[in-house]
Amino acid sequence: MPPVIDGYIPFGFSPITPYLFVVQAESYIQFLGAAFGAIEIHRTVDSESGRLQNVILEISDQRFMIAEVEDSKGISHSAFYLSVKDAHQAFNRSLQAGATEVYPVGDTDYGDRQGGIQDPLGNYWWIAQRLVNKGYED
Repeated sequence: MPPVIDGYIPFGFSPITPYLFVVQAESYIQFLGAAFGAIEIHRTVDSESGRLQNVILEISDQRFMIAEVEDSKGISHSAFYLSVKDAHQAFNRSLQAGATEVYPVGDTDYGDRQGGIQDPLGNYWWIAQRLVNKGYED
């Protein structure tokens, strides 16, 4: 079957790119940097209000975007599955940065070592370290 969308995908992005609408974007960007090593790639600021219209961040080699909303009506909550080299280290770093534990790091039946956290804005992150050298379809 041919792809549904065929076109240019910017470097570091995938065909489906997470785009979060958040309040207190600046503090959330700082959390993502401290917890997951997110780096800022680009920032667009509204010249009149100072609101962050669009911020492109990168974790590992995956880019995603954040926009600041003025009130909680437009806020988005999401869940992310973050693959890391060391689940315990990434999990503990996220807690130190201000996340709340959802469930502790442990080994799963499907070959991942993972734990769950909720970030300061209510998003869930499953922090996972792959323990076996095979895909989920194997």
